Amino acid sequence: MLKKTGIALFTVLLLAAFAPASAYRDVPALIHLNKAEQYDSSGFNLVSSLTSLLYREISLGKVKLYDGPGKQIQISPEALTQLQSSSGTTFESCPDLFIHEFWSSNRRSTSFEIVGFSFVHKNRIDEKIAYGYVDLSDIQDLLHKSLIPSNANGTWGTSFEDALLSRNYYFHLVQFGNENFRKDPVNAVKIKQEAFNLEKQIRNKITLPQQKRFLYELTRKRYTTDIDLGNDIITGIEQVLVKNPEIYFNLGGDKLSSFPDTLLNIPRITGLLVEEIWVKEGEARISTIRIKIFTDKGSLDWANVDQFDQAGFMVHYESLFQLFARKPFDYSAQKLNDQDLQDTAGPSFIKALKQAQWSRINEYVAL
Repeated sequence: MLKKTGIALFTVLLLAAFAPASAYRDVPALIHLNKAEQYDSSGFNLVSSLTSLLYREISLGKVKLYDGPGKQIQISPEALTQLQSSSGTTFESCPDLFIHEFWSSNRRSTSFEIVGFSFVHKNRIDEKIAYGYVDLSDIQDLLHKSLIPSNANGTWGTSFEDALLSRNYYFHLVQFGNENFRKDPVNAVKIKQEAFNLEKQIRNKITLPQQKRFLYELTRKRYTTDIDLGNDIITGIEQVLVKNPEIYFNLGGDKLSSFPDTLLNIPRITGLLVEEIWVKEGEARISTIRIKIFTDKGSLDWANVDQFDQAGFMVHYESLFQLFARKPFDYSAQKLNDQDLQDTAGPSFIKALKQAQWSRINEYVAL
């Protein structure tokens, strides 16, 4: 799990050298992640996303930035702004992230505990700009609650905490105890491989669930065809709201129209924003569907489609869930996870969800 105590790393000198194959416990380790080296199949870029998240919080004074793991000097938001100006760089664009950890390992298993983060940039003449250190204890709750942006290859709904614990990112080991590997860089690779090889159990590592979000828009069409049921679906939803005005009001309809008027005339629906959550348990399938209804008077709150099916929705002998799953209509694709899609790309990505390896969705569509 993530370590909650803000222990300064590398102020502790080991009394003895550790042989890589031997068992060890709570050895300070410093790992390096470069933004350009993160593989697309993970679905997220921990370096760019974490720097963006923390820069906002540091600038607002909500997260403390220190000069180093010793936390002797706190860098104020004003001082951070001056450092950015004088160096010609920005904290948010730092390409290099260093994670301070403790490693424990034996023949059968390994565990890691994250303590804090350091950020490094380079100016135009290739000089290193140290942007300081953030202690994990100051951002534990933020990492737990904040979702990391994910492209089509990733997992929807992943918190920064889970992304860190997934170990689904590329890193270099740059310090282990008092060894910085300057004279023997090959040893760093050897220690890393021995600690995190496929044969060992990584005790606090988590596996991210197979889950994705597909977002698209269905609009009322002026002209339609017999095989496009989009307008029929919208009309069917309107009929459910007319017969069940309590659903309309529970979704925020009272903000759009008054009670007596609504009983006689539900605002005309102009379109729907549809959110499908896909899961993969052997085969890919849709687990839940939500819709956001847009009317000529404004939008309603998100609603699960089961609410309409339970209220009697039926078009061409199919439920609303069945129709969205089958998609007998033209629609405009919006996003897969956080990745923006071309409006006509929906069918290609739906095919990929059903047939491709989920960490290779973009590669499958590009073929």
